[in-house]
Amino acid sequence: MTIRLLGLLPIASKLAKSSSAHKLQRLINADTLRGLFELIFAQLNGAGWEGARIDCPDSEIRICFLIMSGWLADHR
Repeated sequence: MTIRLLGLLPIASKLAKSSSAHKLQRLINADTLRGLFELIFAQLNGAGWEGARIDCPDSEIRICFLIMSGWLADHR
């Protein structure tokens, strides 16, 4: 099994503490993540159902069916 990192999600800088800034911060974060997910998953469209041709270390080309998984960590 091979695991590949597809991307790192950015952390936006915090805005001032007010209710309007909080709403704006949430919109910025949501739009940023949505755009990144669209970019990442567009490359994988159909690979889970149709398979993808992968060059293996033994010089063979195999059809692999990709499975998406996630890992979330909080490093404080």
